[in-house]
Amino acid sequence: MDLYGGDHDFGQVSIRLMLGDRSKRETVQNIITALAGYNVRQVYCVPYVPNDLVTAIALHDVYRASLGAHIMDDQNISTPNIPDALMGEFLTKCSLVLVTCPELQRAYETKFGVRCWVLPSVVADDLICTVQPTPESTCGASRIGALLGSISSQQCFDRLFATVSDAGVQLDWYNGSVHAFDGSKYRSLDDDPAGAQPAQPLNIRPCGLLSEQRLAETLKRYSYLVAPTGRLDDVDDNPRLWRILFAIGAANLPVITLGDPTTSAADFVRRFDVGVNCPYNADGLRRAVEELSAERAQARLRHNAATIAPRLSTKGVSDWLWSSIDLGEPLDSRFEELLPRTPFRTLN
Repeated sequence: MDLYGGDHDFGQVSIRLMLGDRSKRETVQNIITALAGYNVRQVYCVPYVPNDLVTAIALHDVYRASLGAHIMDDQNISTPNIPDALMGEFLTKCSLVLVTCPELQRAYETKFGVRCWVLPSVVADDLICTVQPTPESTCGASRIGALLGSISSQQCFDRLFATVSDAGVQLDWYNGSVHAFDGSKYRSLDDDPAGAQPAQPLNIRPCGLLSEQRLAETLKRYSYLVAPTGRLDDVDDNPRLWRILFAIGAANLPVITLGDPTTSAADFVRRFDVGVNCPYNADGLRRAVEELSAERAQARLRHNAATIAPRLSTKGVSDWLWSSIDLGEPLDSRFEELLPRTPFRTLN
């Protein structure tokens, strides 16, 4: 593994396997050679490209190792980058299939006929916040909120931008794929040093990429997070729960979910009373911002977020994961209780 300069801590031994267009026999031989002297007992695979699955299958077959899958970024149903036949073979060889949200759970169970369980993207234990901070914003008016993470498409970005602009709300956007979208919508005077163009209010203001530590501290200055999710007519309705769980666990930040009220994101926010849901319209968002910005609401929602934060921690998850792969089912129901199955929604 050499991403991010090879700066990681995945274990005592790190091996990069370059499969290329090798045949199955050549792939198996390459893996045996690379792992000579080691005995592989368990395999944990996060499938993103086809070679991830080819490698995991080979390790399972050669070493008779228990195989666990963790589907974080769907690359088969809404984004068909992994062929059905390969994904099907991979899943049938897994003793445990984990997904990050109930929408993916239902989608993969329906399409491939395998039992799936939820393991969301949890928050580093040293970032978990339970002090219920009071926002002393350095960002200006209380109507300024935070936006976190990537937006799945130009269409989704345009819908979000229109809603935020019509509502007269400003969002500061952290750790997002800013350059993937039409930049004219967040043009600033800094982009035009000659001053030929009048400065426009930035309803969605890019604020760059921050480390998790800096991001956690920065989010504590805001009154709310806006989390855009899907609608029933969307092809991609993955709610990307990680940003909601991070904001709640690391900053006790109240959340406004935009989109259909039956998403797992909206259900989570509602069940634990850590925010509200509203549709993609200006009046709804404006009312939600006013509701969450009130002092009593801030105190209640942050108290509830601080109460649930320890349940979103990575503490003990490594042992839980390896034990669950051996068992062929979750060691306990901690994550299913956080994010119960949804009987209505699925990826199209």
